[in-house]
Formats: sequence, C-alpha cells, structure tokens
Amino acid sequence: MMDMLTGRLPRSISKGKMKGKKMSDLYALGDVLGAGAFGQVVKGVSKADGVGVAVKIINLKLVNVEDMEGIENEVAVMKELNHPHIVQFIASIRSKSKLYIVMEMVTGGELFDTIVERELFSEAEVRGLMHSLLSGIEYMHKRHVVHQDIKVCSMNDFPHRISCSSFFGLVLLRSSARISCLPTTTTSAQ
Repeated sequence: MMDMLTGRLPRSISKGKMKGKKMSDLYALGDVLGAGAFGQVVKGVSKADGVGVAVKIINLKLVNVEDMEGIENEVAVMKELNHPHIVQFIASIRSKSKLYIVMEMVTGGELFDTIVERELFSEAEVRGLMHSLLSGIEYMHKRHVVHQDIKVCSMNDFPHRISCSSFFGLVLLRSSARISCLPTTTTSAQ
C-alpha cells in the first residue's frame, strides 16, 4: 500500500491475493453503467460470494505514462480509504491490455439526477446529505487526501456516498507543497 506521508507508489497496484488471478475467474461482468475517456464502468458479481460490485475497466492502450501514474496514485489512495460515506475500493486486477478496478456497488443513482427530478428537499434531507458529504471529506483530509472533483455528479443519492474514483486520478495525496497552496482562513484576536 502507499505510504501516505511519502507518497511512494507500490510496484504493483494489485492486492496480493489478486496477483496471478484472472478477472474472469473472480467476477462475472454485466451491463455498462457509464463510460469515460479510457474505458467504462460495468456491473459485476463476485463469483466467490455473489456480491454485486462496480468494475471500472481501463483500456491500457489508451493511457499514456503520465495518466497511468495518476491512475496508480488514485488506486493506491483508494486502498487506504475506509469510511461509510466513501465508495469502498475492493481490488484491482491488471491484464496485458486492461486494468480492472473493483469497487462497492452503490445503488440509488447520482445525486444530481435526484435533485433535477425532485427539485425540492426538506431541511432534514439536506442536513443528512451535508453530514454525509462533510463526514467523508473530513475523513479524507485527516488522512491528507484531497478530492479535487467533488460535485453532485460524484455523489450517490443513497446511501450518500462520495465516489473517489475518476479516470484522471482526482484523488491526490496532499503534500506539504500543496498544503501551502491551499486557501486558508486566519483570524486575529484584536
């Protein structure tokens, strides 16, 4: 796993127990949930226990060296996160031409779609949503992780989870250099 202080990446982004395993031996893949610049996200089912998962399939032929470093950083950071309001990383499996990132399947759809459909929310609903969002962000920040793309499209409606996975490594380790660049608020006791 990645050293959160030094930001060193592992040699392989596959978990040890997945090394040497084929994706087809571990998961049955199904319908496409979405697509991006480097690949797609599909529904999957674990062959071991029947649990539904989301699988991001990245076509390595479309990824340059710089983008691959970002993807490896993203996976290494996701491995470190374990919070009820952050989509859970399960495994990564690499073949010659594809990288499979297996994540918790979250139902309920995108929060954005719910906002457009419903238009109005009660104060209690907004309070619960904001608690979930801020709890997940606080957890990441305490671990020196910054999510640079939080928006309603990055959140699931139920059970209010932040998706920390993207196609561009938008979850980055916060280094001391980055901390000094972040806006800060100061107060004086005058």
